[in-house]
Amino acid sequence: MKPVPVPIDYINKTIDRLTRTVDTLMKAVSSHNNQSGHVAQVRTRTGVNLCDAELAFRKRRSLVAASAMTSLLSSRDGSSSVTVRPDNVPIIGIAASGGGCRAMVATLASLNELKSIGILDVTTYIAGVSGSTWALAQLYNHNNTANCTRWALHAAKQGLSKNMLNPLPLLENPPTIALATMMERLRTSNSKINLVDVFGILLSVAFLDSNRPVAATAATAATAVVGSSTSDLGLDVKSLGSYGLAPRISMQSGNGVEKGTAPLPIYSAVTFGGQPMTEKLRAREKYQWVEFSPYEMGLLSSVDHDDGVWIPMNAFGREFRGGISRSNDSEIALGILLGVFGSAFTANLQRILQEIQDDLPKEVVERARMLLKGRMDFHAINPALFPNPAYQLQNFNDSITESPYIPLMDSGMDNSIPFAPLLHPSRKVDILIVLDASADIGNHPFLQHAEKYANNRNMSLNLPNYNMTSTFVPDGSTAGKSMQVVYLPLVGEAARAKYAKASNFLWTGGQVDMVADLAAGHVSKARDEIVDLVRKVWVKKRDRGGKEVE
Repeated sequence: MKPVPVPIDYINKTIDRLTRTVDTLMKAVSSHNNQSGHVAQVRTRTGVNLCDAELAFRKRRSLVAASAMTSLLSSRDGSSSVTVRPDNVPIIGIAASGGGCRAMVATLASLNELKSIGILDVTTYIAGVSGSTWALAQLYNHNNTANCTRWALHAAKQGLSKNMLNPLPLLENPPTIALATMMERLRTSNSKINLVDVFGILLSVAFLDSNRPVAATAATAATAVVGSSTSDLGLDVKSLGSYGLAPRISMQSGNGVEKGTAPLPIYSAVTFGGQPMTEKLRAREKYQWVEFSPYEMGLLSSVDHDDGVWIPMNAFGREFRGGISRSNDSEIALGILLGVFGSAFTANLQRILQEIQDDLPKEVVERARMLLKGRMDFHAINPALFPNPAYQLQNFNDSITESPYIPLMDSGMDNSIPFAPLLHPSRKVDILIVLDASADIGNHPFLQHAEKYANNRNMSLNLPNYNMTSTFVPDGSTAGKSMQVVYLPLVGEAARAKYAKASNFLWTGGQVDMVADLAAGHVSKARDEIVDLVRKVWVKKRDRGGKEVE
């Protein structure tokens, strides 16, 4: 079949449109840089306490959650006698797994169903890995996060309907957010562009540029940096101007998070574990979890679990030395970080082989293992590097302090379920709802790894069996003594379909609907058990006056 020739006037018009968009963005970037002025130095924060902003959020959220939980339990009991006090509200965290676009769709559908049954309104945290971070980006890149779960699923559906590797539609409708992201990454000091950055820019095209309620057009972005304060897109463009042209995670501190009407999102990545600095400290963990919330970026030490290092989220991108920022660089754009969070292709050879072994003959897999023996920890593609806030930080017992840059990778290299940020000792999560849309359900020891991680920190989890492939809701008998883990795995024909593989980024609307319906169905079936568990945990907290069990 002969290719259809593209008219020359169409080519000229699209090139002209792209040129004008880039020119507008360049002027906006220049204007923003000229107005930036002096930026105050930032100091790192150490320890395991939560920052003041997160503590304030928890207080606001507890008021909203108490009211929502009162309504939830009263409607279930058919009475108006239930009154939930804010200090007795169970701290609920949602841990959404990796799994590419399958996980993105399943997570959004599950959150939408949790919203409809009243559980999302009493949830304090949502943590994501890999594809689920793309779901969080869809949900929180909106000025009404608390009520837009259905809209976010629709936005993801629209993004998946376009081939992000096909350049022609991009020329016709220039992706302003992606272009701004690319330009900002190019001007980031002392950074080298790699495959992860390119992936992030493509994800920006697919999942941020179509996010119109918040994503500013080139014209709006240009006026943002010169002081306009209104936008018909639902965004305070003055706020956009203060951060630059591309969306940032710190911008998500507004909307529902600021008012306490939406859970706090936590995006996850990992870096290589640190080496012990003294003989008294524990042996290192292979990977070290790094978290990003609208308030802070930081990590707990991999060898001293009573310590951590944190910086304001809007300072991630600046160079640090000795606990003090040494540059005024802008916060790394959300689009670039989406590439980092989903950079499974930078995994070591062992993890890559594990991902593809089901599609290969057994003899090929065994032959590959034999040939690669001794090199399974090798990373064929380098992860992206970013300024290290712990560089030369004194009194921080972790060898991460030795390098000015920190490599960041897909968290699925350690665990496809983000237990780590929700096991933060100061968050004191009571109930953890696991949304597992990974490809390794029943085959990979994610739950076993989580238990080991918790045990190393003297914490207890009420987990299902390690090889669980069906829904599990604990009876709540150990509430107050261990974290109650609800496990909702994505199992069914749609989850195993070829189009649902993590490597596929082009879906039909029907395919999105099948995976979404499957995920929502699992949540719906577990509704009564989950609500009963929430009630039992609340009763135990109420009876002990909201105090922690010693």
